[in-house]
Amino acid sequence: MRAIIIAFFCLYGIYANAQSLEDKVHKITSSHFKEERTIKVHLPKDFDNTKALPVIYVFDAQWNPYFKLTSSIIDYLIEIKRLPKSIVVGINAERRQYELTPAPVNENWKIPSLGGAKLLENHLQEEVYPLIKEKYNANTFKIAIGHSLGGTFILNSIVDQPDLFNAYIAISPNLQIDDEEIFLKLNRNLKEIIKKVKFVFTTMGTDGNVDQMFLPPAKKLDSVMKQHKSTHFDWYFNTYRGFDHATTPTESIHNGLLELSKKWKISQQQKHEILQSANVANGFKSFYKQLSAWTGYENQPSIDDYHDFGSFLEEQKQYTEAVTLYTMATEAYAMQSQFYDKIGVSLSKLNEKKKAKKYFELALKKLEQQKEEMANENAVAYYKKLYKKHLDQLKE
Repeated sequence: MRAIIIAFFCLYGIYANAQSLEDKVHKITSSHFKEERTIKVHLPKDFDNTKALPVIYVFDAQWNPYFKLTSSIIDYLIEIKRLPKSIVVGINAERRQYELTPAPVNENWKIPSLGGAKLLENHLQEEVYPLIKEKYNANTFKIAIGHSLGGTFILNSIVDQPDLFNAYIAISPNLQIDDEEIFLKLNRNLKEIIKKVKFVFTTMGTDGNVDQMFLPPAKKLDSVMKQHKSTHFDWYFNTYRGFDHATTPTESIHNGLLELSKKWKISQQQKHEILQSANVANGFKSFYKQLSAWTGYENQPSIDDYHDFGSFLEEQKQYTEAVTLYTMATEAYAMQSQFYDKIGVSLSKLNEKKKAKKYFELALKKLEQQKEEMANENAVAYYKKLYKKHLDQLKE
């Protein structure tokens, strides 16, 4: 019963603090399309322009229900800490069939309504990306989400412009187009793709004529790609039973982002290996160093990660290692009073009472500076009492 009550209040807290932010609309005069283009920007709650965030690019944003669905899923995953804070950018495509398809190479497909993908790629690279960087201080990690022809566009861009995105969520893509030329192109360039591309998550429904028609070439792509999945190149292909072309986004966006978000988390296996290593702090730092190399921007351990690993070290009575880890935490989160107290506890276990006293006093000082942010008087009172108790125990 207690667990149910706690879960209820946790969820209630999420809903109570949620904010409905207005999407920002930007008009761009495009030299590539020779017209004014529209993009939408959806910012995460408590957006801070000083912190460079990844960007999720959503195609077909001209259909507002689809863009709202996508940004709402992203908001929820960020709120429950299952996805790093990200900026969402919606790309409107008024002539979607033209803009989202590559120039055909087969004569029977060479029609005026197809073939503008290169214009859109250049528009993104030279006009949209600089604007997002300037206005919102975005970092270099870019995620693409495309459904139907949007999925076709982002898979084609893997070969046509491989630096356009770092991760791809392609939902029910049409790979039949141009006699399956996109599949053939991906197959021909596979060696180069797996050197550059980091993450591709592709889905298809099993119901309805459209996805049943699109399924065979997608399966062929899966048979080729899955043979090359590695620690650097992540390929996923899922079929969703009971979902058709219109309903696959609801399942695919959620699952694709959850799978991608695992990259930012230490898995249970990795955690076990780090905790069993001779130097836990080095293993901990190494994970984030590798993650930073993978994403192309610096990633810091979360407060929860420091607490999690530090608590394990205390339980194992590895107090010297715990001091090292918690010291790293104070360098990253200088205002978190709990980390100073944790250092003091470990130092007292090592019988270094003079040093421990210094850290308990620091914890109390940081708590005074921190209490306005905490906004919960009961929590402040609890920690103050705890830190004083630890300080008094040194005198015993």
